[in-house]
Amino acid sequence: MTFSFRSNGIWSLLVMVLVLVGLFYLARGVYIVLSWATPVLLIAAALLDYKVFVRFGKYVIRLLQGSPLLGVLVVVLSVVALPLLAAILFFQALASYQTGRIRREIERRHQGEWAEYEEVEIVDVEPPRVARPEPEKRPDDAADYEQLFD
Repeated sequence: MTFSFRSNGIWSLLVMVLVLVGLFYLARGVYIVLSWATPVLLIAAALLDYKVFVRFGKYVIRLLQGSPLLGVLVVVLSVVALPLLAAILFFQALASYQTGRIRREIERRHQGEWAEYEEVEIVDVEPPRVARPEPEKRPDDAADYEQLFD
């Protein structure tokens, strides 16, 4: 079988078009699901870490002041792609919440926790004296050794 650009090129072009159409429908499906989940994601992000919204607002204001064209573009994209923005803000809030929880746990382990305790009166008591047994008197080892050669 020989390579023919005409037949192989058409098939590869057809496969590429099918892949792109499939990706389009996949992205459309994700966007539809996210559009239904947007209110839940925004509320969850606000409950987890409201500072995410503050940081995003400051970012947009800085863009509007520094580069008005880019700032307006970000505002328009934020409105058009609100479901994607909600998902991004939710995951940022979740990451911030998890990081803060881990940081608090590390600080708690490092500093330690106060334990409940009760003061106990210390009484000096002498331990009882235990009589040690006398070691057995063994015969002189040197004498036994000498008797081996007699």
